[in-house]
Amino acid sequence: RRRRRRKFLATTFLRAIGFPTDEDIIKEFYTIEKLKLDPSYDEAELAKKVLFNDIKEGDVIVAKAYEPLTLGVVNQLIGLGLKDIRVVTASHEDLLIKSLKKDPAHDEEEALKDIYRRLRPGDPPTVANARALLKRLFFDPKKYDLTRVGRYKINQKLSLDVDESERVMTAKDFLASMRYLLNLRRGDG
Repeated sequence: RRRRRRKFLATTFLRAIGFPTDEDIIKEFYTIEKLKLDPSYDEAELAKKVLFNDIKEGDVIVAKAYEPLTLGVVNQLIGLGLKDIRVVTASHEDLLIKSLKKDPAHDEEEALKDIYRRLRPGDPPTVANARALLKRLFFDPKKYDLTRVGRYKINQKLSLDVDESERVMTAKDFLASMRYLLNLRRGDG
């Protein structure tokens, strides 16, 4: 019998361990800038900018999150009376941006339930059960122990300064490892 892999998005996991909003996650990996709206922008320069939240007029979405900006969108936003918007400099093909776009969870509770649903498909998901499962898997020293050497090696590899007596993974470790993997994918390191 083939074992089924139970995968979940990295952004869902980040939400579950203490970064509940898109903005919290994006702040860890990118710099959020205020872009002054001007119709004279170069199209190629705008394509490198990505909105990280939808801009709505009433119930209609004028500019969709995680899509590259275009002059048409900028002109629409100027028409709505907006002076500036918050963006990040990243390609819409960037892995983290793609993951945020696909992420079904929008807060910590939904993320916990989603992870629980994938790891325990038969059980009804509750926040308490999901939190306990995550704690057991990654943060329980009885079940998961890095040892002193493991902590030392993680600190060295990821350039962290976590105390060597901390022998379970921390949110800082997960962030640093994700940053390291994303940089490898971009060709850095």
